[in-house]
Amino acid sequence: MTYFIVRDGAIREAFDSPEEASARAGEQSGARVIGDEWVTLTAAKDRVEQARLAIDEIAVLLDPEEVEQMQARLQPLEKMIDSALGKLGLHSE
Repeated sequence: MTYFIVRDGAIREAFDSPEEASARAGEQSGARVIGDEWVTLTAAKDRVEQARLAIDEIAVLLDPEEVEQMQARLQPLEKMIDSALGKLGLHSE
């Protein structure tokens, strides 16, 4: 597993050990250490965006109300992912 130093909403450095990452983070004001769970969250966010794009591609085949409903169903999921990224100290894009 890789450990990352997060500061100011972005990943700044990566380390192989939590001890090394923690020591380095302790030298930086406002820094914290996270594991690679952010990879799973950003992959999930990418999948939501792919779903949104797929809906856009088939929108011409559907009733506009159906498209709106499908897009609306993605919004809560996207908000949950953004919230989880924020809890890790990362800004969502």
